[in-house]
Amino acid sequence: MLTIGEIPHHPGQLILGLVLSALLGHGLAMLLGSLQVFVEFTERLVHPFTYILMPISAPFYMVETMPPNVREMLLWNPLVHINEMNRWSMFGDRIVPHYDLGYVMIWVLGLNLLGMAGLRAARPRLSMSD
Repeated sequence: MLTIGEIPHHPGQLILGLVLSALLGHGLAMLLGSLQVFVEFTERLVHPFTYILMPISAPFYMVETMPPNVREMLLWNPLVHINEMNRWSMFGDRIVPHYDLGYVMIWVLGLNLLGMAGLRAARPRLSMSD
């Protein structure tokens, strides 16, 4: 059988992690999109925010390798939890994961609710013109 890499140890949880990542991005995009209607320079903040968020979201390192005080600070970021969950789903008991699914769900729900409220507030200011 021809495979690329290895099969995930917990494929369902890996899919859940990817869906949570997409939902978190969706909520943030709705919030930033609606905020741009009220604050025009919002689009100028997205790229720097993305570049700052990338190294502190744990895609390139495991949280277990960090000192405990740094680990506590990193775990305030919901993307760290998603990356840790995906890493554990892929590699199983070979790593020590640090994630809280409830914390991520609160962030996903909160960002999506705020994003929908922001879009509702921005709707009267939008126009369909040529």
